[in-house]
Order: sequence, then C-alpha cells, then structure tokens
Amino acid sequence: MEIVFGLLVILAGVALALLGPIAFFLLLGTRSRVKALSDRLEASIQAIQTIAAELKVLRGEVPQPPSLPVEPPVVAPVIMETVPETAPIPEPAVPPPLPEPVAAMRVDVPPPLIPPVAAKESLEQKIANRWILWAGAVALSLAGVFLVKFAIDQGWFGPAARTAIGFLIGCVLMASGEWLRRQPLQRAVAALQPNYVPPALTAAGVSIAYTAAYAGFELYALLPPLLAFAVLGILSMGAVLLALPQGPLVALLGVIGGFATPLLVQSDNPSAWGLYIYLTFLVIAALFIVRYTRAWWLGFITFAGTTIWFVISFVTYGLPQDAEAIGFFLIVLSALSLFVPAPELLTRGAPSWNDALEGRIGAAGTMVWLSLLAASVFVFVLLRMDSYGTTSLVVLALFAVLCFYTGRRAPLFDTLPVLAGLLTVAAIAAWHLPAILPQPVGIHPPQPEVFVHGYNPGPIMAPSLTSFLSLTAGFAALFGLGGFAILWRARRPSVWAGVAAGVPVLLLAVAYWRIEDFGVAFNWAGVAVVVAGAAVFAAARLRNREGDGFTVGVGFFAAAAVAALSLGATMTLRDAWLTVALSLQLPALAWIGMRLGIRALRPLSLIIAGAVLVRLVLNPQLLEYHVASMPVLNWILYGYGIPAAAFFTAGRWFRRSADDALVAVLEAGSLLFATVLVTLELHQMLTGTLKAPPDGMFESDLRDVAWLTMAIGIARIPAWRTRPVFVIGQDILVGAAMLEVLAVHVLRDNPLWTDAPVGTLPVLNGLLLAYGVPAALIWIFVRLTRWPDGLVQAARIFCLTLVFIDVSLEVRHHFQGPVLSGSDVSDGEWYSYSVAWLALAGVLLGMGIRGRSTAFRYGSLAVLVLTVGKVFLFDMAALTGLYRAASFAGLGLCLIAVGYLYQKFVFARPPRQPS
Repeated sequence: MEIVFGLLVILAGVALALLGPIAFFLLLGTRSRVKALSDRLEASIQAIQTIAAELKVLRGEVPQPPSLPVEPPVVAPVIMETVPETAPIPEPAVPPPLPEPVAAMRVDVPPPLIPPVAAKESLEQKIANRWILWAGAVALSLAGVFLVKFAIDQGWFGPAARTAIGFLIGCVLMASGEWLRRQPLQRAVAALQPNYVPPALTAAGVSIAYTAAYAGFELYALLPPLLAFAVLGILSMGAVLLALPQGPLVALLGVIGGFATPLLVQSDNPSAWGLYIYLTFLVIAALFIVRYTRAWWLGFITFAGTTIWFVISFVTYGLPQDAEAIGFFLIVLSALSLFVPAPELLTRGAPSWNDALEGRIGAAGTMVWLSLLAASVFVFVLLRMDSYGTTSLVVLALFAVLCFYTGRRAPLFDTLPVLAGLLTVAAIAAWHLPAILPQPVGIHPPQPEVFVHGYNPGPIMAPSLTSFLSLTAGFAALFGLGGFAILWRARRPSVWAGVAAGVPVLLLAVAYWRIEDFGVAFNWAGVAVVVAGAAVFAAARLRNREGDGFTVGVGFFAAAAVAALSLGATMTLRDAWLTVALSLQLPALAWIGMRLGIRALRPLSLIIAGAVLVRLVLNPQLLEYHVASMPVLNWILYGYGIPAAAFFTAGRWFRRSADDALVAVLEAGSLLFATVLVTLELHQMLTGTLKAPPDGMFESDLRDVAWLTMAIGIARIPAWRTRPVFVIGQDILVGAAMLEVLAVHVLRDNPLWTDAPVGTLPVLNGLLLAYGVPAALIWIFVRLTRWPDGLVQAARIFCLTLVFIDVSLEVRHHFQGPVLSGSDVSDGEWYSYSVAWLALAGVLLGMGIRGRSTAFRYGSLAVLVLTVGKVFLFDMAALTGLYRAASFAGLGLCLIAVGYLYQKFVFARPPRQPS
C-alpha cells in the first residue's frame, strides 16, 4: 500500500510539473491584458504605415490621393518639359526641392510615434512578477530534493528508480520552461517587460536534475566515473544553452541549488573526489553563463559558493588523502576563473595594472583578482594540511606556472608572479622543519644526525631535509630563470626583474634561517656569493637595453646582488652582523637609485630600514650578546655605529631625488642609533655587561651629559637646523635629559637622603656632574635653539634651580664630607648657606648687568628673597652668638650693595642735557 501511495505522490509531482506552466500563465496572463497588448501593437503598426505613406506623397514617389486637397499655385507657373507617357520617369539621385506652393501647403501628418517611458515597477508588480516566481522555482527545486529524500527514508523503489524519476522530473520541468518560452504570447510579454515564468521552471528543473545525477553517482554508485562526467557535463552545457535565451535567472537558481545539493543529500561515506568533480562541472556551467550574459554578479556568487565549500572541506575532510581532489579543483578553478568569464582581459589591449590601481578594470577584473587571491590562500592551507606532500607541492608549482603564463599574456595580470613569489616564500618559511630531525637536548643550532645507536653511521642529511633544500632551490630557479627569460618581451620588464631578483634572495634567506638559525655557515655564504654573481650578470645584460622598465630592472638586480652579499657577510660573522649587513644595503640602494634614477627602490629601502630599526631597537635578544671587557671597542661600536652611518649616508643620497617619508625614517634612524650607541657604551663601560642594572646616579649623570652634548652638537650644525627630524630629535634629547635630572638627581637619588658618596674633592665631584654641568649645557642649548619664549623661560628657571642646588650641596659637602645624608647641622654650616647664597646672587647680578640679561637679574633676586627668608625665619632661631650677628650684618650689607648696583647700572637716569 505504501508503495502505491508513493507512486501516486510521484505521479502527482510529475503532473504538477506538467501543469505548472499553465498555472503560471493563468495567474499572470488574463484576457484583458492580452487584448490590451494586442491593441497597442496594432495601433503602433497603423501609425507607422500612415507616416510612411505621407512621406512617399511628399517625395512625389506616388500619386497624391484625391482626398488630400491642394490649393492652386500663387506664384508664376513652373515651365516643365513634356515627357511622353510611355517613357519611364527617371528617379533622381537626390530629390529636387519642392515648389513653393507645395512647400507652403499644410499637411496634417500625425506626430512620430515615441515609445512610452516605462513606469517604475511598483512593489506589487515586483512581488507578482518576480519574487513569487523565484519562490515558486526554489520551492519546486526543494520539492524534488525532498521527494527523493522521502522516498529514500521510506524505502520506496530502488536506487535506480529513485534516480531515474528525479532526473525525469528535472528534464520535464526544463522542457516545460523552454516550451513555454517559445509560445507567441510569452514572447510578446517578453518583448515589453521581463518574463520570469519560463526561467523559473527551467531553473527548478536544472536543480532537480543536478540532484538526481549527484545522488546516482555519489550515493548509490549507479554511474561509473566516466558516465557521471558525461551526465554532469551534459547537464552543465544544457543549463548554459537554456540560460542564454532565458536569462541568468536559470543559472542563479541552478547554481544555488547545485551548491546546496551536497548539503541536502548527504552520504555516509563522503568522498572529496565526488564532491569536487560535481563542483567542477557546476562552476564550468556558471562561468560560461557569466561569459555570454555578462552577469558578473553570478560570477561573484559562484566564487563565494566555492569558497564556502573549500572551508567546509578543510574542516570536514582535512585529511592528506583528500589533497589530490582539493588540489585538482584549486588548479581547475584558477584556470577557469582566468580563461572562461572574460577572455578579453587576457589580450594585450586589455586594461593594465595602472587601470586596476585607478579602479577602471570593472567587475570582470575585480572578480578574477579576488578569485586568484582566494585560490592562493587555499593553496597555502592545502600545503599545511598535506604536510608538504607531493600533491600539494605540485599544486603550488602549477599555480606558479599558471601565474607566469597569465602574467606574460595579460597586462592586467602581470603582477600575478609577484603573488606567486610571495606565496612560495611564505610556504617555504612555514615548512614543518622543527619535526624534520631528532635532536639531542641542548644542541643549538640543529645539526644533521650522523650516528644512530651510538656507533652505526647514519645519514648525514635526512631525506626530509634534502627535499626541503631541493624544493627551495627548484623554486628559486623557477622564479629566477623564468622571470629573467620573460622580462625581455614583457610589457613591464621591471615587474619580472623584481620577481627574478627578489624571490631567490628571499628563499635563500628563509632557508638559511630555518636550517642554521642565523648561525655561522661558510657553505651558505658560498651560495650567497653565487646568487650575487648571478644578479650582477643579469644586471650587466640589461644595462645596454633602453627603456625605463629595463633601467628599473637593472636597479632590482643590483639591489639583489647587494642583498646577497650582505647575507653572505651575515653567514660568516656573528652577533649583530646580520643587522649591519642589512643596513649596508641602504647606501648601496641609494647610490644605485641616484645613479640610475630608479624610484622603485625607495619602497624596498623603506622595508629594509624598518627591519633594521625593529631589530636594533625592539630586539631584547641583543642584551644577551657577549660583549668584550674592553670599553668602546666591542660589537656595540660596529653594531650601532655602522647602521647609523649607513642610515645617514642613505638619507643624504635619497634626498637628492625626493625629500619624502623614506628620508625622514633614515634620518631618524641615524640619530636613534647614535643615541643608543652612546647610551649602551656608557652602560657597558660602567657595568661590564649589558644585562646588569644601571650603575646608580653616576651612570645617569654621564648619560644626561652625553644626551645634552649631542643635542648641542646638532644645534651647532647649520645644515641640520632646517631638518625637522633633527630639530625634533634634539628637543627629545634635551627633554629626556631634563626629565631624568629632575626625577633621578633631584628627587629619587638626591645625596641628601641617600648614602651614595659624591667624592672627596671640593667642587670637582659628583655634584658638579649631576647638577652644574647639566645646567650649563641646557643654558647653552637654549641660547642656540629657537624655542618659544615660555619654554625658554622655563628652561632658564630649571637651570638656575640646578645651580642653586649644586651650590647648596657643595656647602653641605664641605662640612659633611663625601656622604651628605647626615642629620647634624652646625652653626657654621647653617651660616655658610647664607654666605653662599648671597655670593651666588651677587654673581648672577653681575652677569645680568654685564650681559644685560633679565634672566640672570631675576635669578639673583630670587636667590636674595630665599636668603632673606632664611635669615629672618631660621637664622634668628637657629644661630647664636657671633654667627647670628654676622648673618644679619652680611645680609644687610649685601642688600644695600644690590640696591646701589641697581641704581647705578640698571635704573640709572640719563644725564641732563645742557640748556
């Protein structure tokens, strides 16, 4: 009974599929609408015929109809030659001008027929004409899928019957849609507005047929692979042929249904091969529709669906045995995206890379570029999933060859080799090298295993390590030799020269890093010299060719030679020589760019400069390097001194062509390296190592003096006063020194509350270095710079404060000795503060009067006010006997003397003029 019921359900579905077109027609095509359309067509035809007849009359091609009245001529009659009736009237090539009466007569000619402007489609029309139909097509597709699934769940029929019935329903729906499209009434409707009824039926049929074919091949194994290919290919081509006359709606619903089918009809034993063969034919059909209908949105949807299925596959399958199927589909998809949707992009007259930068490549170019970028990402994921097996490596090589071929053929895609080169370098850098060789604990860098079980000689180089080196060398040869061979006839030789020069050097650096971990390796240095020689040979070959592209290519190969030699120096030297080698590339690149006028080297130089800055400033491993006990003459001198000189030289040479961000980075780097050089040398000289903590106040004293001296040196050089980087750098140096003096010398490590000794010599001790020398240097810098008035006044107050602290602590040092943190204060010490302050005030006043400086005079007054406050508030109670009297007497005499000096030199009145 259930079987009979299921058969009835299936027959009902077939009947509905056959009656579907009639139902849609009855819904949308009423008689009144058909009659209105027919009347509009007949009226248009009659109007056109009337206009044509009147034009013939005006030209004189036919006799004038009697119904058209003509008035007699007003002007003199025109004399015409008599022509026999039997003679044919010759037709003139150009119609003669009409006589005046005829030209002046009035003829009622209807106006020309102008097609009415189509009114904007309302929401009701969108729902009735479009959305309902799309929903119906999707519903029909899902009905077929669910009908098959229900039959499977109920156990009806056998697999062959289920597949055949589903395929039959799909074919019937496709035939119904095409039959309905050919009907005269539907063609008349399609001539006036879009008609979505036939495409909806056809799309539903395509989706159901795809489902049935996939189920027969993947679920039931009814079709062998060859026959499945044929069936899927026929369906794909049929969908293409049906979509071309019916519109891309057929393809849209077919593609959506095709991508959803493997999710709706699942298998207990999923196969990656079955899935990707199915998706291949689906993509082929969709891309051919895109090619001939120019529906680029369908192409974006197709590649979005393939991306989703890649993600699902990597998550669901993700096994090495599935790499062949995934790799096959990746290469096929990349080739299809290039050659099927828009073949006009692969011609030499197609848009170029400059058009791409300016956004003039259109939807086709954007779609192709996005698909290739996504394919490169999935190739990298495939390599990781396959653990760099043979399949994934072959896929990487084929992808690189495809990029080479397309870049050579199409101007728009001539940067594809750059994408392939970056992908290859990333793949080699991420190779599973940590698991290549078993290493004894504590051995670094990793070395090949020589003995097994302690006495049996083993392989000097593991097979996996051999494959790593072989593949790296092979890809280096592919990009180097291939790029050099193609650049001679390329539209932009500079791109191919950059690939041929840069990728081998990058692969050499990556391989050296992964195997030797930047250790000393003379054999690797030999390889670097060979690569440098090849780059020099290529540059020499290109030197005699004319053209901007070849000139830039010479620069790229010269830069590659410099980089390889620097890398070779790094391989033979230790510690900081890697960064030194990188920094030495900058003046070489600047010289090449200056001599050849190549601006393309500036971005490369900026990248190298950034790498050197990060490595020398933000690399904490530098503190672990061994430093010789001899001060100054150690790796710090060349590790930071050579990069500082290289940055400075490169900045000067690059500035001759353009004063841009690269020049600013180089100038800032040279100043930064010089500052770090001085700072680390001082630290090593005082502590003997870089890992030790700072050596107290004395190290900070020397550091502040060094920073202030560097700032004064920058301010003294006229060429640097106009350079914004150096101006900002000197201000930062002075600001950092002032901040450290205030925070460390005055507040944290002040000798008054620490037990640190300051020395035994008077004046020439640690107090002078901590307070007096910084004050003098800051004052000199302020006189050389152009700070705002507010900052200048603040700096001067800061300097006078340091001098006041130095004088006061020197008095303390005279009475307390090297350690100033004692608590006992004698009357002589307390009185000496007043004497010293008054002497300081006098000196400042004298300097102010002599130099006509208000700053010194104000400083003198400030010290006098402090002294007066001390005498009246503290000396009166703290001092006794002769010291108290001397304190007040000295203060009074000094104040009177100050007043006299102000009257005589500062506020003196000008002499009277004789009457």
